[in-house]
Amino acid sequence: MNSWKEQPRRSDLHITEAVGHFHLYAWLREAVGRRCVVSPEFPTGNGKVDLRLICGENRGIIEVKSFVDAAQVKEAGHQAARYAAGLGLDKVTVALFLPVEDK
Repeated sequence: MNSWKEQPRRSDLHITEAVGHFHLYAWLREAVGRRCVVSPEFPTGNGKVDLRLICGENRGIIEVKSFVDAAQVKEAGHQAARYAAGLGLDKVTVALFLPVEDK
């Protein structure tokens, strides 16, 4: 079973950012959910980071993006850095989903 097939698509036929967001959230819950809190901040364009992780004293955030072009990747890094700074963090992860052809 390919859980990426038959997912919502943008006008350019690549998967929407929300698809990557939910897949990563589900994977993180399975991978670290027993020892960490994984909290989604659903992507609404309101300036919130996509995912927060709390593992004991450690805190982390992940910004999820669906690849559009190189300029968007650079801006995503700047955006994620602003989110991290706003939360008092000096590091952030950007999870970038790349489109591939379904076979």
